[in-house]
Amino acid sequence: MIEFINQNASIIISAVGISLAAFLTNQSNRRQKDLIVKDLFKEFNERYSKLNDDLHFIVDNKLDLKSLRTNRDCLKQLNSLYDYLDLCAEEYYWYNHKKVIDKVAWKGWQAGMQYWCMKCTALKQLWDEEKGAKNLTTYYLKDNQSFFKENQL
Repeated sequence: MIEFINQNASIIISAVGISLAAFLTNQSNRRQKDLIVKDLFKEFNERYSKLNDDLHFIVDNKLDLKSLRTNRDCLKQLNSLYDYLDLCAEEYYWYNHKKVIDKVAWKGWQAGMQYWCMKCTALKQLWDEEKGAKNLTTYYLKDNQSFFKENQL
C-alpha cells in the first residue's frame, strides 16, 4: 500500500511540475512577445513621426510625383514617400508574416495608410507605379494584395 501511494505521489508531483514548467514557459513567451511588440510600436511610431512633416508638406503644396521628381528642393519629400512605403511594408510583415502584431493594431495602421494614400496624390501615384512594376514582393505582398483598400481610393 505504501509503495502504491509513493508511486502515485511521484506521478502527481511530476504532473504538477510539468504543468508548472509549461505555465511559466508560456508566461515568459508572452512577456517576450509583448516586449517585441512594444519595441516595434516605438520604432514604427518614431519613423512615422519623422515622415509626417514631409507627408503634410506634399499634401499642403498639392505636389504630385512628377513635381517631386523634377524639383531638386523636394528630394527629401520624395525619399520620405519611399520610406513611408517601406514602413508600411515592415508593419505588414510583422502583422501578416510574423503574426506578432494583432489585428486591432493592424487595422489602425491600415486606416492611417488608407488616409495618406487617399490624401496624398504623390503617394498614390508612387504606389501605382510600384504595383505596375511588379515590385510587390519587396513589400511582402502577393499580386492581389495591397496595404491600401483599392476600392476606396
